[in-house]
Amino acid sequence: MRKEPDIMRGEALKLQGRAETSRRRARDRRPNRSKEQVRICRLHATLVVAFLQALIATADSRVAVATRVGLKALGLDHLPEGILRHVQISPNWAYLLRAEIKKVQAQLLKLDEAHLSKGKRKRGDNNKYIFDNGIKGVRRVMNKHGTVTGLQQVDHSCPTGLQWVISPPEHSRPNIKAKTHEWTFSLPPDKYKVSLTDTYSNINFKILTDVRALLTWSLKTPFPFTSLPTSVYSTGPWTKHNLVTAVEFLCQRNAYHPFAQCSNPQKHSDPVPLTNILPKKVGTTITDRNMLHYCPHQACASLNPDNFCFKRKEVNNMDFLDTSKIFSYRTIGLGETIRNPIKTFREFSRYVGRMENRKASGDDKMPTDLFKKAPKEFRKRAWIMIYIILAGHYVCSEKLLEARVVLLGKDNGNPTL
Repeated sequence: MRKEPDIMRGEALKLQGRAETSRRRARDRRPNRSKEQVRICRLHATLVVAFLQALIATADSRVAVATRVGLKALGLDHLPEGILRHVQISPNWAYLLRAEIKKVQAQLLKLDEAHLSKGKRKRGDNNKYIFDNGIKGVRRVMNKHGTVTGLQQVDHSCPTGLQWVISPPEHSRPNIKAKTHEWTFSLPPDKYKVSLTDTYSNINFKILTDVRALLTWSLKTPFPFTSLPTSVYSTGPWTKHNLVTAVEFLCQRNAYHPFAQCSNPQKHSDPVPLTNILPKKVGTTITDRNMLHYCPHQACASLNPDNFCFKRKEVNNMDFLDTSKIFSYRTIGLGETIRNPIKTFREFSRYVGRMENRKASGDDKMPTDLFKKAPKEFRKRAWIMIYIILAGHYVCSEKLLEARVVLLGKDNGNPTL
């Protein structure tokens, strides 16, 4: 069992050594040079030296190393030594070396082109990735890219009108249609659509910015039905004139606080944003828009020009959490003590982690941060001391246990401390 970890450790160290050697060679290698390119460059330089030696070789000249490399490249290294000396002084030998040098040069040029093409393709892929995830993404968000199209429609729930439920006795009246027509006569027909059925009466508007006028009209005009009006919603899709209004509804609804409530004493929640278009100022062509807030509940059903108020800082009584000890596993409360010995340093670290920050729970006024931010050796010694006392190996009086600890800072400039 002991040999297997040692073998694994040796193999891991061996692989790390090889990787480090490979990285060092890669750093020493010239740019745009692969291992094959370096090998061919060295072969080319050696063949050039062999060619120069062949031009001045004589019958008494020995076979140099460069000549032997050239003979091996041409497949003539198996010949005897005497024949090799005659080969190196032959004019055909210089001709063969020149042809081999040209062949090596062509091979090196081909490798250079392949390496540059591969590097260019790699750099192009990196630039494409940066463009797709960086520049193109920013342009897409800012809507400044040629291929990005503008917003065409919005699918969001928006109020589209009001509805009154008609009871059977009300619908049985002979003049119900005439009263409904008289009741809605003041509404412009080009902006609102009135529909009457056996069970309900609907008033829908065509443009979302006209919702405020309809709500104001319904509150001021008495309606001929006993039921209160309820809001009618639709998800669209909203286009053209209603596109900007639907986007404003979406953004304003997301901006509401989770505890947003209306100003009604009953504290209704779930406000509905509405867009209001203000009349243009004299001499300007800019249209001002502001947000209104509507409470859809029947008991309220009113507009609130201000933001819906919220009671964010009002928190209910949470004593039941402490009584039920729901979060007792996370923190150690005031006055709690440890009675049993802490056998492991891991358990001691967990106790320290559960103590509240910036608090001094004991009578010694020692802050918790002293243990949490102290070095590991200090915490280990504190754990050993606490374990000895709690395990009964050392009897310590209660007065000594509750003694106040005073920390003295050491002055580095004073060697006597």
